[in-house]
Amino acid sequence: MNNRFSNFFVFLFASFLSLTANAQCENWIGKPNQTDAENAHSIYRQALKAHDYNTAFEQWQIAFKLAPAADGKRDYHYTDGITMYKHMLANVTDEKVKAEYHAQIIKLYDQAIACYLSKSITTKNGTEEELNTKLGYLYGRKAYDMFYTINSSYDDNVVALDNCIKYAGDNAEYVIFDPYASIIVYEFKEKRMPKDKAVALYKRLNQIAEYNISNNEKLAEGYQQAQASMEGKFAEIEKDIFDCDYFKEKLIPEYEENKDDPATLKRVLFTLKSQGCLDSDPVVIALAEEWKKYANQENARLQKEFESTILLLQLKLRMTPVDTRKQSQSINKL
Repeated sequence: MNNRFSNFFVFLFASFLSLTANAQCENWIGKPNQTDAENAHSIYRQALKAHDYNTAFEQWQIAFKLAPAADGKRDYHYTDGITMYKHMLANVTDEKVKAEYHAQIIKLYDQAIACYLSKSITTKNGTEEELNTKLGYLYGRKAYDMFYTINSSYDDNVVALDNCIKYAGDNAEYVIFDPYASIIVYEFKEKRMPKDKAVALYKRLNQIAEYNISNNEKLAEGYQQAQASMEGKFAEIEKDIFDCDYFKEKLIPEYEENKDDPATLKRVLFTLKSQGCLDSDPVVIALAEEWKKYANQENARLQKEFESTILLLQLKLRMTPVDTRKQSQSINKL
């Protein structure tokens, strides 16, 4: 009996969600108000392109009310609404109004995502890959706005970030790198994120970056810059979370580019040993040999300088009595 009741409740809840999705994802196709909706859509789109935000917002409200999902093949009414609310935020000082706009932005993201999930909005070819790419894009942009515009809680932000990677995979946009890196570093420092998770997330973000640097010619530079920024953020905790292999991969190329700099050699060798690299590690052995060679050469040089200095002092001391006698003779002649 309890199971039947539970299943009935689940059915009702699912039905409610479906009805909600249908209501927020209605399109204008075949509707009595289709012409009105299309006209409002065209007017607001043109006004938005011309940066006439007052007209755009007024007509967008009409278009969105009549057909939130437009023709069912695009998410413009959601994403354009987000754009306009973000624009209006720049001129708002009232905290209550700001909070209302923030809530609207989140709502529009969630509605767009729900419409794709319910297939109320379809992609160009209707493939699973296209759907996942679109969902990943929306979750990524939502996470970005949550971090920089809305100042959402990190817990909510992480949900959006994780969903971005879940759906977009290696195609996740680089805009998520800095927000996620900042959250990971902060949460780890506050002891709210375990080391293993921080390392796993770092590796996944780095994997996305490397994939796009190699395979996304158009945006490769953007991924490189985002990766570098992420590395800079992780530097704050790298000695607390990474092992020997990470530091070898990071520091050996730096050493190879500066082989003639003993300071670089010393720093790299010290860092590797302090981060758990064993004395028996071939890389450590090679670096230690180089340091030993440098140290022997430097000691020989210093010894030579020391001996030269002593010799000069001895010569000076031997000449001092003669100089003194000469000075005394000169004085006596006076």
